[in-house]
Amino acid sequence: MYEIYETEAFILKSQNLAENNKRSLIFSKDFGLIWVESAGSRKEVSKFRPFLQDFSHLKIFLVRGKNKFRVTGGDLISNVFFDLDKNKKEKIVVLKNFFNLVEKVLIKEHKDNYIFNLILALVDELKKNDNFKKIELIFIVRLLLHLGYFSEDFLKERKKDFSQKIENIELDENEIKRFVREINQQLKKIAF
Repeated sequence: MYEIYETEAFILKSQNLAENNKRSLIFSKDFGLIWVESAGSRKEVSKFRPFLQDFSHLKIFLVRGKNKFRVTGGDLISNVFFDLDKNKKEKIVVLKNFFNLVEKVLIKEHKDNYIFNLILALVDELKKNDNFKKIELIFIVRLLLHLGYFSEDFLKERKKDFSQKIENIELDENEIKRFVREINQQLKKIAF
């Protein structure tokens, strides 16, 4: 008999598998970045369908098999796509970019509460703030700083403290461009 795990998670992306099955990449509070499979979840009547959508924040129940995690149930906390008001398309692109970066820079099955809370904070900021370029930049820098891929000296030289509240961080267009160049330079060093 398999043990059932309950964890809070975000669905970063999904892939369709044969026979109405689905494979989803999630970032969970207790397991970090993992792939989970759900049998029959693409069927109209599937109990998984309401909560196994991209950009969902959910409570998910999993069993761990020999080689993979399987979904046994869950409850939707929120779907970020439907929670966004203005600039929905642009904000979803920000979220996709951030999720893609998370997928590329993190080790699978490595719990990291800071990153889980960072995703929660990013989603919260996107819901209430329309300056999505600034939000994206700040959260990418926070992620890269946490992982050691961004220099704190770069922030100190520019007298910036990205640990503050978003509204307290001032960035003009030129500063944003400088930060984007630095982020791109740092990402080139990471072997994807």
